[in-house]
Amino acid sequence: MNRGGLISRSQISISNTDSCLRDNAYIVYGNFGYTGGLIGASIIIDLQQTYELNTFKIWFYDLDDRLYTIRVYVIYNNIEKIIYQSSHGQSITTITFPDQQVKKFKILNVNGNTYNIGLNVLKVEAYFRIQKNV
Repeated sequence: MNRGGLISRSQISISNTDSCLRDNAYIVYGNFGYTGGLIGASIIIDLQQTYELNTFKIWFYDLDDRLYTIRVYVIYNNIEKIIYQSSHGQSITTITFPDQQVKKFKILNVNGNTYNIGLNVLKVEAYFRIQKNV
């Protein structure tokens, strides 16, 4: 049963305890409690359908002060568009982008982090945020 989730599948092999899509309490140690990959690897989040979105939030492993070098794409009609590129991704990073149709997100590990070559993602969220005109 779907229970209202937006995610249809993830193109990574993970258990539920290591999934960046879970909502249970976070316990992180060693190779447990996060979704990850080495340099050049991507985490692809495939939504159940196309949604109009403008915000993507990534919670990186943050038990220390490491910074991540990543590139984030939105994918619609098999066309990838970069929405974020940084060597300073840290803790909870909120990415805002113009309102657009999205079917997938792709998080590419460009150059690991300041401690090692890994990408360690604890949680991701995507949503449409209503913008106030001031």
